[in-house]
Amino acid sequence: MARNLFKVLLIEDNPGDVRLIQEELTDIEAITLHNINFELTKANQLSKGLKCLHDQKIDLILLDLMLPDSLGIDTFMEVHLYAQKVPIIVLTGINDEKLAIKAVNEGAQDYIVKGKMDTQLLMQSIIRAIGKHRVSSKLKKSSYY
Repeated sequence: MARNLFKVLLIEDNPGDVRLIQEELTDIEAITLHNINFELTKANQLSKGLKCLHDQKIDLILLDLMLPDSLGIDTFMEVHLYAQKVPIIVLTGINDEKLAIKAVNEGAQDYIVKGKMDTQLLMQSIIRAIGKHRVSSKLKKSSYY
């Protein structure tokens, strides 16, 4: 069966978190029944992430909110404004329910606190984000949207 390749942009400045997320994505590739492969691009600053979005076709963004050049909901808002058609999953160390609700209300596909993340949670979030994005894209192309 053919595998689906998804180009993922990880905007994260903590090398330990980058390594952990890479391992999680590798685990998802190994266990998923959805035949998913990831091509991961990494950026350790918001400005570098925005440049990647300009230079490459990206299917999914994994976004930390605390970066050297941007903090909090402003980080999400800038990425979302720049890449409105790309699903964004917020992966952050900020365990703040109000911030999570605001991010999701503004368009984030999901909000995951890194300390509570595991392979299963990340996999479910990615599959939902990709599926929701595909359905939304199909609806926008039809006259029903």
